[in-house]
Formats: sequence, structure tokens, C-alpha cells
Amino acid sequence: MRLLIPSKASLRRWTAVALAFGFAVAGATLWLRLGFSRPWTTESFLAYAQRVTGTARLQVATLQFVEVFRLEDPATLLGIPLPEVIVEARAPVETTWYLDLNARWSVSVRDRDVFVAAPPLQFNTPAIAVGRLEYRTVRSSLWRREAPVLEKLRVALGPMARRAAAAHLPQVRETARNQVSLFVRAWVLQKEHEGETGAIRVRFADEPASPFAPAAPRRG
Repeated sequence: MRLLIPSKASLRRWTAVALAFGFAVAGATLWLRLGFSRPWTTESFLAYAQRVTGTARLQVATLQFVEVFRLEDPATLLGIPLPEVIVEARAPVETTWYLDLNARWSVSVRDRDVFVAAPPLQFNTPAIAVGRLEYRTVRSSLWRREAPVLEKLRVALGPMARRAAAAHLPQVRETARNQVSLFVRAWVLQKEHEGETGAIRVRFADEPASPFAPAAPRRG
């Protein structure tokens, strides 16, 4: 039996191969550990979100407010202006805001910070507490009947409530930003990357073009 002793040149080649393989394994391990640079990062987050929520919507805020709906109703008779009738309705309204998980998202990491580009905020049909509706006449007229104007207001409550909800968007946006940040943080934790990430910065598609805004600091 012959014992083959490799030459010095062969040893150098095998040493280089072993070092290259070692660096490749270390790099791949780090790449897999960080995870965020992989092309399926966004898909991974969305799959997690849909699995956790059980729906294609991520609920981020619920706003409850008392809204006053006002209708000013002018009229004419034979071309002659009649006194305006003004009526109001007052009721609690609840609106739920959400993000569509089937819409366009982007999740990436730069310098340890997580950047989330989320779709525009949307809201469900506002829920008016009909049982607590209060109507009142602000201005009446001897020449006009109030009942038709009140009925016109009643029919218009739905569209009015939607416009009122949309007007609350700036107030809701920061709450939604924090909720998205918390949700992303939970995803990061389940991927065991908590120690490797910094701030979570969220921007919604309907915001003016500006740097990503960080979520409010977590309170310990």
C-alpha cells in the first residue's frame, strides 16, 4: 500500500479552496441570519401579517368621535329667494382604519433601520350610533316646512360621515404609524432579529414625498 503525500502546490490549492469555502459559509450564514436583504423580505412580512390577522386587512386604528352634521337648505319660489332652513344632527360615530395587505408594500433594511413603505390608509363605512341621533333646527322659516329638510339631512348622513372620517386622516396617521411599527417589530422578534435592527420607519403611500418618519418611541 502506497501513502500518497500531496505536493506543496497541491496543499496550497486545497488550503485556498478550504478558506474560500469557509468564507462562503460564513457569508451565507450571516446573509441568512440577517434575512432582510433577501428578495422575499416583503413577501415574508405580508405572509406573516395575513397569518396573524387571518384577513387581508391590517387594522391600525379605531376612531370614536361625536360628529355634528349640518345642512343649510336654501330655496326659491317663483325665482324669489326664501329664507334658508338650517338643521343639524348630532351622533357618536366610530370609524375603523386599516391597510390592505394585498396592496403594494415594501420592507427593507438600511443601516440596521427597517423601512416600511405601506399603502394608503383606508377606513370602513363609519358606524353612526343611530339610537343616539339628535336632530335640531337651527333656523326655521314661516314660509318653509322643516320635515323635508330633516329628511334630506337623514339621507345625507352616510356621505357626510365619510367626509368627516376622511378629515380625521392627519389625526389617525400617527396612531397608524405606531401600530404598523409595533406589528413589524413583532415580525422582527419572531425572526430573532431584535438585536440587529434599529428604528422602524414607516411611510404611507398617500403622504407627501418626504423622508421616512420614525414611529414614536416605545414606552417601557
